[in-house]
Amino acid sequence: MSHAQKIGVSVITTAGVTIVAAFVALQAIGIGHGSYIPAALLFPFALLTAFVVHHTDWLLMTVALSQFPIYGTFLGRAWLRDRLPRAAISVTVVHVIAALGCAAAMTFTS
Repeated sequence: MSHAQKIGVSVITTAGVTIVAAFVALQAIGIGHGSYIPAALLFPFALLTAFVVHHTDWLLMTVALSQFPIYGTFLGRAWLRDRLPRAAISVTVVHVIAALGCAAAMTFTS
């Protein structure tokens, strides 16, 4: 696969994942009612930001909507350099640590 094709696949995949994840998170939250667990699992950095800045909506949406494209950029660059498996593990570890941080923060704030 050429570099241009790899970049195209990365962009399309991360855009699709971002849209689906945002829809799932919004449905789970139920516009202010419901469970924040799916949002914490999908968008841990936005939820951690919420704990720090106390609900600045535009900042949270910016963080949430930029998370997966940042992942995609990182993974796409790794794919171009034939380092995709290592980069995927790194992204997964960082995401899981952030989600665990959300779980801990939700435990302490409830």
